[in-house]
Amino acid sequence: MAQRRVAEFYQNTDIREKNVALGQPSPENLQLLRENRLLPLTTLFTIDSTSPYYHEENKGSIFYAESWALTRYLQLTDYRDNTHRLTDYGHSLAKNVDAVTAGTRAFGDLKQLQTRLADYVRQRTFQYFGMAGAAEVDDAAFQAKSLATPQADAVRADFLAYNGRVDDA
Repeated sequence: MAQRRVAEFYQNTDIREKNVALGQPSPENLQLLRENRLLPLTTLFTIDSTSPYYHEENKGSIFYAESWALTRYLQLTDYRDNTHRLTDYGHSLAKNVDAVTAGTRAFGDLKQLQTRLADYVRQRTFQYFGMAGAAEVDDAAFQAKSLATPQADAVRADFLAYNGRVDDA
């Protein structure tokens, strides 16, 4: 689920003609988190595709919003402090360390991190990454082609299976 948390961070990226704004704050997520109780990090870290938090809309919203906020907080503090805690966490997960242990190793006391995250969500101003210059895109380099229904279904099934949604695939 670490990939999902990182995806939540990047979803608020604007690629403009002359610059890129990466990891901007999400007013919707902030409002949701301010109006609801945060999930304990030990719960957040263990959510997977079988969890009701992952599938149920009312709980899923908290999962996605809190994942966004935590990843955003960690990305920005890693950058500010010149640390690599998110990378360390990902490496531990890749070595099959359980998510809570990996989180404790990478981020320290999870209760303290929970408090810092709650404070972060309540703050009034938020920073984000800004980069000058956007990538030049050659529209002629892209080709669109129609797919027959079986081909399109196969692509969808491959995507769903890759993301752990085998029954949907």
